Amino acid sequence: VLLGVENPKQSTLENFKKGITPGDAKKAVKLLKENDISAHTMFIIGERKDTAESIGNLREFVNLDEYNEDEKILDKISIYKEMIDNIKCSNLIKERL
Repeated sequence: VLLGVENPKQSTLENFKKGITPGDAKKAVKLLKENDISAHTMFIIGERKDTAESIGNLREFVNLDEYNEDEKILDKISIYKEMIDNIKCSNLIKERL
């Protein structure tokens, strides 16, 4: 089963409108493993508010023993023209990437 966990930070999960908590994700992986079902999780690195510290926290979260799923998939957010335009309109960047 592929689970889009995305991030261990609750505020980020809320921004992504996930409707889950980090604890929910851990519980889902645990239940799958207890029933001999492979758990594959996906995480996003590169959310606009990410810092070196938050990325480090993500790494720690992914490597927790009780959260040791069968496969981890780390992905980056693809940048689309619409995203750049939205970021520019929000004054988050001044020039084109």
